[in-house]
Amino acid sequence: YNTLLKGCMRSADAAGAEVLLKDLSAAGLKGDEYTWNTAVKCFAYAGDLGRALRVLEDIGKSDEDNEAERLGEKKHVPRAVWGSLLVACGRAGAPAAASRLWAEMQAAGVDPGLDGCHARLHACAYALDWEGAWGLLGEMRGGAVRPPTSSAAAAPPAPPSHPLSGSSGGRSSSVRKRRPLPEPTTLSYNLALRAARPPPGRNPAGKRGSADAQPLARGEAVLAAMRKDGVAPDAATFTSLMELAASVGDGARAASLFAEMESAGGVRPDARACGALYAACGCDSSRPELADVALTVFRKTIWGPRRSRPGPAQFRALVLALLDHGRAEDAAAVSGAGAPVSV
Repeated sequence: YNTLLKGCMRSADAAGAEVLLKDLSAAGLKGDEYTWNTAVKCFAYAGDLGRALRVLEDIGKSDEDNEAERLGEKKHVPRAVWGSLLVACGRAGAPAAASRLWAEMQAAGVDPGLDGCHARLHACAYALDWEGAWGLLGEMRGGAVRPPTSSAAAAPPAPPSHPLSGSSGGRSSSVRKRRPLPEPTTLSYNLALRAARPPPGRNPAGKRGSADAQPLARGEAVLAAMRKDGVAPDAATFTSLMELAASVGDGARAASLFAEMESAGGVRPDARACGALYAACGCDSSRPELADVALTVFRKTIWGPRRSRPGPAQFRALVLALLDHGRAEDAAAVSGAGAPVSV
């Protein structure tokens, strides 16, 4: 059954997974951690958040004849299943549902561990829930955290009631004392940076950059926290920051971040980092020198000692940046160096 569920997960076949779970129960078999985790991922990939959340009901029903269940005790839900459910909420763009699930997980006395914290941060990154990501990062760092300020009116409906949530959905008087969360790693900060991205469609007319500088300010706050905690940024950190700089039209800041990345020991710019720089340089047409910065990086990429071939996305970003700066001849030369770029 687990192997068949894995096939359904890979093809996002929610209907097939539903049939398998019913057959599993009819055969008198009880699912294990792999069963439930795979089922959650399958329903999440199929875009059915409600059914993914109801896997918790399936876990409860699979042992309803147990003495502990009759006494009202909560059946153990594997930590990996909680993590997959959190990510499912994020993929569905339901940050409020993820917040409630996280609270319920802690109320059940489950130690999230670093993987659980990263699952929660993944959910925030998918849903662009900056308040949730920054709040959790603060908890992991051991600092005071402001509660999320997301509007209740815009929140999705609460997850359906199931045997693990209690009749009222709130925390019971028997909630265990919360364990301190693990310290954040580089990945923790990088996920928070992904949550700092602006929603699509925020750009003013005629510009690819945004007039709202808040996303970059959030990114700078994450970088400052990393440095204060002694956590070294990696290529993904700098790339995310450059993408935030591009989103607000600050090409100069992106160029300084790229230079810092090149000078940082052990951090090598990759194709995605170069693409982020090109896009940021094109968003700031008031600084003509940024076109030269982008061209210099491009030439170093294809002719330098660590040469590599940019992908179509990087060629397109550079061509658009050069056109934004009125460098049509350079744009044509770059387009001829790779596959033809349609603009």
